[in-house]
Amino acid sequence: MRPLKNSVPSAAPQPGGGHPRTRILVVEDNPFDAELCTKGLRDVGPEFDLVTVTSLADATRALETAPYDIVITDYQLPDGNAEDVVRVVRDTDPEIPCIVLTGTLDDAAAARLIDRGAFDFVQKDRAGRLPGAVQHALESRRIRSAAAGAVRDIEERQREIASRLIRTLENMSDGFVALDRTESYRYVNRRAGEMLGKYPDDLIGTHAWTDFPEPGRLPLQRACDRALIEQQPVVIEEPFLLSARWLESRIIPTGDGLAIFFRDVTERRQAVEALQASERRFRTVVEHAASGMITADSAGRIILVNRAVERLFGYGRDELVGQPVELLIPARYHDAHPAHRAAFAAAPAARPMGAGRDLFGLHKDGREIPVEIGLTPLDTEDGLAVLVTIVDITERKRGEAERDALGRQLFDLQEGERRALANELHDEVGQLLTGLKLMLESKGTMGGPEEMSQLVREALDRVRDVSMNLRPPMLDELGLLPTLQWLVQRVRAITGVTVNFTHSGLGPRFAHSLETAAFRIAQEALTNVAKHAQVGEAELDVSLTGGRLVVSVRDRGAGFEPSGEGTAGATQGLRGMRERTRLLGGRFLVRSLPRGGTHILAELPVGKPGEEPRRP
Repeated sequence: MRPLKNSVPSAAPQPGGGHPRTRILVVEDNPFDAELCTKGLRDVGPEFDLVTVTSLADATRALETAPYDIVITDYQLPDGNAEDVVRVVRDTDPEIPCIVLTGTLDDAAAARLIDRGAFDFVQKDRAGRLPGAVQHALESRRIRSAAAGAVRDIEERQREIASRLIRTLENMSDGFVALDRTESYRYVNRRAGEMLGKYPDDLIGTHAWTDFPEPGRLPLQRACDRALIEQQPVVIEEPFLLSARWLESRIIPTGDGLAIFFRDVTERRQAVEALQASERRFRTVVEHAASGMITADSAGRIILVNRAVERLFGYGRDELVGQPVELLIPARYHDAHPAHRAAFAAAPAARPMGAGRDLFGLHKDGREIPVEIGLTPLDTEDGLAVLVTIVDITERKRGEAERDALGRQLFDLQEGERRALANELHDEVGQLLTGLKLMLESKGTMGGPEEMSQLVREALDRVRDVSMNLRPPMLDELGLLPTLQWLVQRVRAITGVTVNFTHSGLGPRFAHSLETAAFRIAQEALTNVAKHAQVGEAELDVSLTGGRLVVSVRDRGAGFEPSGEGTAGATQGLRGMRERTRLLGGRFLVRSLPRGGTHILAELPVGKPGEEPRRP
């Protein structure tokens, strides 16, 4: 039997201009009741399409060939009843509401219909309820459809979120596992599987501690137990039992178990250990440095000092750490020091402090110490710090003062030698030349050629003596030994003092500066013997011993008190000998007692750096 298609006018928009039309399937074998149903639906409202069939078989075919929004069926049909129609509708689409139109229906049958899936039932003698029942069914379906759509959307979003989460977990560089409350694996990402040396799927359902040796797993196991009991995140860092790596484990309770993130922190751990080792090395170097070293923060508070600072300033480090650096600075510099510190912080760079100025530190006992200071900026976790290097230059200053004094003494000595030379030239050579001039001007009245020749010879002898005293030419031409032998003979000839000369190792030539210094020391020492010792005999020994040329001059004469170093002439000569020895890096000693004789000893290093020995 072909279905009959009826159309009931409606105010709903037509397709292409608004909402789709409502399709209603009516299953009714009685034409009168079918017409009654059609008239009753005019009050439904929106425009709809009505299709009427007369049997269960036709209803089944109609539902298979076209979609419907609602089905209205008679209770009793030629080939079935309303329960059969409800079953077919439910099988076709459970969301299609089915309303049963019946003449009479007891409560048990009505309850059974509703229980089988019918949406509602309307008695034919109360057909006026049909439009309301249809509208209620359509609205109920719309609500259920909207709710189902919302649920589908929510489920889709949940699936999408879950998919994104899985992708994130699978692609992350950290290992991740999810455990249930029994601490068995619920999820293992790819990286965790690599760390554990197994496929993730093989781990699901197994106990987390199965593959871990019992003694070593206790710290992590206890951390997991604590997170479960306290329901608070726990972070633990420890060596991984299955490899030589360090892992940071972040254990997060989830209500139904644990989420654990594993991060390989081996490189970070190694960097921290390297930094700690570097800091230990730095502290060791600083601690054993010969110079004083202080680390101070940007506010000028002392953070660290080494042993040299304790020795230099007399404080223990417990007395210095935490104190301002002004504690070690004389009070006259306190007001200006904060400004200098601020200037360094504004442009931090390694540099000397107070370039061109004399700097002083303040000892615990109140005395001032001349120092040199270097500043080096340090970047620390707490901001800018400065490493202060302090060098005690007390000995250098003392040496500079001594050198200045010796320089002045050498200048005085040179001036004294010049005066002596000038006097000798004036008093002796000058007088001889003046006499010669007068003889020449007298034209023979004051003396003849023989007298004039005698004056010339005497003048030449005096000039030769002066020249030899200044520097004998044989020192350059023949070397040290022949020159010393000549000196011994000359001292005896001029002063009458016999010099017992001994020597060893003087065969080769020495550096020019060494030969000159040795000769001048021997010459000056023997001159002092002749002038001040009041004896007729002295001892001179010059020997090469252990890489040093040793000049020794000894007498058993008047002597002097070493603290005063004898008469003014002797003092000047001793200073000259001492300075010559110092300039060559040697050692100079004087031993003397009043009426106990004098011993002068000069040790001169052979082969002064930078100067080659002279060859014969």
